[in-house]
Amino acid sequence: MKKIAFLLVMAMVLTMCAFAVSCTPATPAESSAPAASSEEPAPAASSEEPAPAASSEEPAPAESSEEPAPAESSEEPSEEPSEEPSEDNSSAGLEKPKNLSDFFVTACDPASEGEGQGFICTTADIAGGWSHHIGFAPVEGNEGFWEVVAVSDGSGGAASAIAIPENGFVFCINAGNNWPELMKDKKGDGASGAWYDDEQHLHMPNMNTQYAQDAFAFGASVSVGEIYYIEGFDIDAFEVPTSTPDKDYWDPDYKVTAKIGLVK
Repeated sequence: MKKIAFLLVMAMVLTMCAFAVSCTPATPAESSAPAASSEEPAPAASSEEPAPAASSEEPAPAESSEEPAPAESSEEPSEEPSEEPSEDNSSAGLEKPKNLSDFFVTACDPASEGEGQGFICTTADIAGGWSHHIGFAPVEGNEGFWEVVAVSDGSGGAASAIAIPENGFVFCINAGNNWPELMKDKKGDGASGAWYDDEQHLHMPNMNTQYAQDAFAFGASVSVGEIYYIEGFDIDAFEVPTSTPDKDYWDPDYKVTAKIGLVK
């Protein structure tokens, strides 16, 4: 019996010791629980206060600072000025051409058309069908520059008079005839049947001078819309532009002083 009682006591003692042992480690295990709850790195996730870095996407205001868009509207000024000058280009900034030719003008508003003559009309175009008719209008803001506004070609004898441009003139050019050449085998008695076979034409000079030929060729080449520069010629205070006023315009020694050149 005593032995049994001793064994029971020992068993109880061992049981209590085992219980004490099992209870004692429990406390450290709980202290390791904080390690699990030391998921306080999670605040690092909630310290997604880098999210402010996302909101520090206050470069986004830089997107709204795409108020460079006003810079697009600021393109408007650059367009407007560039358009205005282009409008002025037709009437400003013209330059004198480098190549100038003789401007064969022998009279202003003559009473009748002269053969082999270049003349200007400021009141009415009196030239006939065998003359070139060129209407010149002044280019605003450019003294000495004239624009071709009308043309009637007399190459085939079918030209017609044109209206005088405002503040401008009509330049008429008649090629003339080389009468000595035409009459060389005629006697001026009408025997040939030619309408000009008479005494008057028998003694006429060559009216188809080099000046007349060049001026007539010029008249055939002119087109509406072209701009020419003319110097040595004053339409308001007209004087025949020549250095040989004592000579007839068909004289081989006649000299022209006015010049003309194509600008564009």
